[in-house]
Amino acid sequence: MDKILSGLVDYTVYHFGSEEKLFEQHGCPETREHIEKLKKLVGRVSDFYESFKKGDAEVNFDLMEFLKDWLNNHIKGTDKKYGAFFNFKGVN
Repeated sequence: MDKILSGLVDYTVYHFGSEEKLFEQHGCPETREHIEKLKKLVGRVSDFYESFKKGDAEVNFDLMEFLKDWLNNHIKGTDKKYGAFFNFKGVN
């Protein structure tokens, strides 16, 4: 489980770092607000990992809820919302 959570932290940092660069490079609307949300999400993933390393038994349920929320709200909602903007800018 440690390896999975460590990988999740690494991927989250990579994914959101890439998003942040795209938003800044292409002048996406609401860039500042979006970046703040991304930083909070990265912080939450890091917090989950730290809780796991400390032996917090509830981290598994909390992590699943977080991932469900991330998938439903961030990826299916926020990322999809900005997809049209980036397509218009020629970003694939």
